[in-house]
Amino acid sequence: MPDRSKALRSFFAKYVCALAKVRDSRIEQAFAAVKREAFLGPGPWSIYLPGGGYIKTPDDDIAFIYQDTLVALDTVRGTSIGQPGAHACWLDGLALREGETVLQLERVLATTPPSSLISLVRAVTFMPLRSILVLPRALVKTWHTCPG
Repeated sequence: MPDRSKALRSFFAKYVCALAKVRDSRIEQAFAAVKREAFLGPGPWSIYLPGGGYIKTPDDDIAFIYQDTLVALDTVRGTSIGQPGAHACWLDGLALREGETVLQLERVLATTPPSSLISLVRAVTFMPLRSILVLPRALVKTWHTCPG
């Protein structure tokens, strides 16, 4: 039996990267390799419609989550796995080199008390800030902490 998730991911990766005008083939490879369903609980899921809020999928068919849309983790708190096309565009804009890493703190920064953030930042050993400076709305802050 063919792997349906793999087939969906392959098309999804091509679609999202074409939509985002991605130049780096590694981004398409990453989208094709990572199962989106691994980041969600069991379906049905809540899919975001711009201007319309969330709608619930009729069942747990994974084809529903392989779209360029947000999928809710918690509709009450407004948390979701992000919009793939936006992530593809941002990753492409970073022009990452082999071995560099990206740390996304988006919602964490908005909702985490400062004492917890200090612990989080201490746990980060490497953040490639070189590339993010090319993004027009990027705010880069660095902290230097002692180990321990």
